[in-house]
Amino acid sequence: MSFWRVLLWSSVALVALVVVGHIAWSQLAGPEAVGRGLAAARPWFAAWRFLLYVVVFLGWAPAVDRNAEYQGWEPDHAEYVQGLRWRVAIWLILFEMVLAQNVVGRFLEGLA
Repeated sequence: MSFWRVLLWSSVALVALVVVGHIAWSQLAGPEAVGRGLAAARPWFAAWRFLLYVVVFLGWAPAVDRNAEYQGWEPDHAEYVQGLRWRVAIWLILFEMVLAQNVVGRFLEGLA
């Protein structure tokens, strides 16, 4: 089994474990305790998102090169996909601002 397949299935298993753990925690501890725990973990979630963004930004070029070689892409197609990195980066930053930082909600509150 290749490294990437092991990484994929390990990631899927980790996400499933987190989801099951969160459901169990919310059933056993109650909503107040879950809210306090999530508020305490907020800086860790931010650090995790930042790490994922760094991995995407810095790992894009090697991943595209590796995939282009493995899939036998034409050089033009590989160059096109390399150029998509900044589009993905901009969308990730927009999602971060809108969903995680609630910039739109704060703006609308300021208007009221």
